[in-house]
Amino acid sequence: MKSSVYLLGMCVLFFSCSVEQRDIVVYEIGNHRAISIDPVHGARIVEFSYEDYNAIITSEENGEYYGSTFWPAPQSDWNWPPPQAIDEGEYSRVGSIYTSNVDKNLQVSAGKEIKIMENEIAEITYSLINRGGSIVNIGGWEISRVRPGLSFFPPDTALNMEESNLPGVRILDSMVWYKYDEQLHPTDGKKYFESGREGWLAHAERGYLFLKTYADVDIASLPPAHGEIELYTQADKPAYTELEIHGPYMALAPGEELEFKVRWKLYKIPKEIIIKEGSVSLLEWTRSLVEKQKQ
Repeated sequence: MKSSVYLLGMCVLFFSCSVEQRDIVVYEIGNHRAISIDPVHGARIVEFSYEDYNAIITSEENGEYYGSTFWPAPQSDWNWPPPQAIDEGEYSRVGSIYTSNVDKNLQVSAGKEIKIMENEIAEITYSLINRGGSIVNIGGWEISRVRPGLSFFPPDTALNMEESNLPGVRILDSMVWYKYDEQLHPTDGKKYFESGREGWLAHAERGYLFLKTYADVDIASLPPAHGEIELYTQADKPAYTELEIHGPYMALAPGEELEFKVRWKLYKIPKEIIIKEGSVSLLEWTRSLVEKQKQ
């Protein structure tokens, strides 16, 4: 791909710039933030940065499990590995819309659209289209790989929906808190399943807060054997955590499409905020951001 030329005035008008750098498309969000997508490798989001901090695990850190990706759910429809055309294949690009090839087994294609909102918020719209000749039952599943830190969110039930085996998860004052502890975590991957409440998931690491907001999904509308929010940690070297959000599970007739939107923003955590499990100041500050991010 060739580097694109753009007008600064247009960048200011639309809150962002799109620049191609060796197959990576970079959306500059204001003066200090950026989100980058790799159309050649699954249209994975490979950068979500604020100043010099990138919240996303890069291919330099982990050559296989990197970036933020999107899968169809439930996993029982494809077991492992994920559908290659959707997770790793090349996506076509028209403007800020990226489209995968059709997965031959599921007979669906995936789409991603990047939109930069006011207040330096990135909105990602995921889609799945039934390209086959019969009804497909399917849901959308966002997986973002980050460095371990402190993950937290309000659960709907505060009870595990499926069998969870992720060590270090605690329920404090009706909140789920997860902090990675190398001493507790074995070498293989472990996971936590839960139904969310309020439509947000936060992750604090290196003094920054990665906040995701989305439309809350009722338990009855989730894909089979999945939680609305899932946390997965693999103790590779380096270890990584997956922040996972599920959209609604739907029956798609041939040609029909589902959409699933998630908003992202990175914040610098004020020095007076205490970053630890059960922190009242961290929770109150985060909830104040959620309201603004959802507007």
